Amino acid sequence: LLSTTRWRTKTLLGLDGRELWMLADGRHVLLTADGTNTLYGARSTA
Repeated sequence: LLSTTRWRTKTLLGLDGRELWMLADGRHVLLTADGTNTLYGARSTA
């Protein structure tokens, strides 16, 4: 779990200064940033 937390922190710091794009659809959220060529996803547990 700790390594996952570190990976997430490092990923977010890498997005600093980039234009973020977010799409929320019900319980799901998709996030990407210009120049990363990566799509991040999250799901609400509430």
